[in-house]
Amino acid sequence: MFAGWYYIRNRQPVRFEPEKVPVTALNEESSGEHGELKLYAEWVTKEVAKYRVRYVRNDDPDVEIAPPTIGRAYVSKTKTFNAKSADELYDGYKWTPEGTEAGTNWWPVANSHSFVVDPNDNKGEFSPNEYSFEYIQKGKVHYRVQYLDEATHYPINPGKKDVERESTYASVKEDALNIAGYLPVEATKTLVLTATESENVLTFYYSSYKNAKITVNYVDMNGDQIADTQTETLK
Repeated sequence: MFAGWYYIRNRQPVRFEPEKVPVTALNEESSGEHGELKLYAEWVTKEVAKYRVRYVRNDDPDVEIAPPTIGRAYVSKTKTFNAKSADELYDGYKWTPEGTEAGTNWWPVANSHSFVVDPNDNKGEFSPNEYSFEYIQKGKVHYRVQYLDEATHYPINPGKKDVERESTYASVKEDALNIAGYLPVEATKTLVLTATESENVLTFYYSSYKNAKITVNYVDMNGDQIADTQTETLK
């Protein structure tokens, strides 16, 4: 069953939505005068399975602090879930100024999780497609913002350190810096903060430009062209 078009960015598959895809989203393997954006068709089985994602206390996994996410998805499909926070939590676990001062607000240990949907087995209604986000109490956390070249993943602001900040909020929003000779893939990004500060890294990727031409090819999963090639100039 056809599931949609994807392209590769930063070594990860990204769903192709023409109105949202950035003009800088060129394949890392593209070279020469023309950058090429290759689209890949995804096919999935018609079999569906149930899944459940829970949000629980780290010190007592039987206690849920937010409504579970329950649904169905095609087998072999990769599903990605984000941790809930702030007003998404149940009363008694929502964020408050008093909780910030006392260090008793609840933070997820991880901000996202992905798994491949498998057929349900006889071990439970949702098994094996289950995952639990765990939460612990803290007052504030630190996070870091970095600016990298999309192709090389090297920093593009030499001589400057990554931006480091602290926050008492569940999530933060940052704007990309204006860097000469580069365009940000995304102008604004939001990060759900976690109690695991090493995960609190917000990354802006940039592509260099110099009157480049962009070619979009439409191919199937075997690499065979199935639609006319389109070329645009980036100035």
